Amino acid sequence: MLTRSYLKKVFWPDPCVGPSFQVLDIHEYACGLKLGPALALNQNPNFEMASRHQAIESSSHVANQKEPDCFFPVCVMGRDAGNALSSKSQWRVLAVFQRSIYFQNSEGSLVCLGPKEFEAGPLNALCGFPKNINWLSKGIGSESTVACNDRFLSVDDRFWFSFTHAAAWKPSVFSTEWSFEALDQGLEIITEESKQRYQQDGFASLIPFIMEMPDTPEDMGSPLSCMAWKPIAFLFDWLRKKISKERNNSSASIRRELEYLIGLGPGLTPSGDDLMGGVLIALHTTGHKDIAAKLAEEIMPMARSRTNIISFAHLASAANGEGNAALHRILSAMNGQKTQRLTESLSIMDTVGHSSGWDAVAGLVLVLKACAAIESEEKRKERHETKDRLSGG
Repeated sequence: MLTRSYLKKVFWPDPCVGPSFQVLDIHEYACGLKLGPALALNQNPNFEMASRHQAIESSSHVANQKEPDCFFPVCVMGRDAGNALSSKSQWRVLAVFQRSIYFQNSEGSLVCLGPKEFEAGPLNALCGFPKNINWLSKGIGSESTVACNDRFLSVDDRFWFSFTHAAAWKPSVFSTEWSFEALDQGLEIITEESKQRYQQDGFASLIPFIMEMPDTPEDMGSPLSCMAWKPIAFLFDWLRKKISKERNNSSASIRRELEYLIGLGPGLTPSGDDLMGGVLIALHTTGHKDIAAKLAEEIMPMARSRTNIISFAHLASAANGEGNAALHRILSAMNGQKTQRLTESLSIMDTVGHSSGWDAVAGLVLVLKACAAIESEEKRKERHETKDRLSGG
């Protein structure tokens, strides 16, 4: 009896065979994990020819098989999505949107299946969906039957998603040795870009205030921003003291101040959560993983009860240092003084949620501004010491 490896050896030179074997995986599962019926089910000429050499155990069984409505190979998959799909769990549809579907397993882990045009991220499994796909019209909902093994996931035996050949996404690794000149330049670019979005919802309008940290800010753009300012200012001071290793506030005061941010704002991922996610990612990126761990220790228990399941999952990924790929490119561009790349990545944030992209950018700015402020203080101290030495001489 011919094996799959032999079939690949014979037919793999054909450039169409690679994607066809992903389809074969789906058909094989639909036929009870029997390769013969799967070969007969598939309409690709390569497999039709191969099926003549494959023993078909039950032609009547094959005739009654219903071919899936659609099957999609997953192109790229984040770490958290990959870990969740590799676990032996029961799955359910959590939420359906026009271009994406969120699934949850019995362990509480989430996966977002979306089009390859989405930015990569820890929870995302991105597929080559048709551009006009509308999952809201496909009859998928919380009552849908979801099956999953280590190769693919299916919904109602109609839609199949193969992740056998998915590329693993992870954030770019780069040096945490920051150039503070590049940091200042990058913060200036972000501030100017945020001013062009002053009328938008969310926290883009707060970025110039974060850069200045006024005692009594005025005209902050929206009631939401006004509500958020006090805990944001508190968080900035906490970050500055932590990074500079000053004595800091008690855990009780941190929780009391920051609980107002968790779940604050409308939308699938509220603005307060997105900002906090940006803070956690920036702390990891700038080499302050210990501070990120301390902050996560304080906010994650609150987040479990104060925000929704999807936002909590994104926060949990951020607590491990991972988020939207464009956020990581922003940090990378600032580290390397890549102005054009920074501007392009900031433009992408306009397309991330209603205001989620720029809410997360505000979180990045909080951390980077705290780093810059400490560096400025150290430079001033160094100048004063040099002046004193020269005067004494």
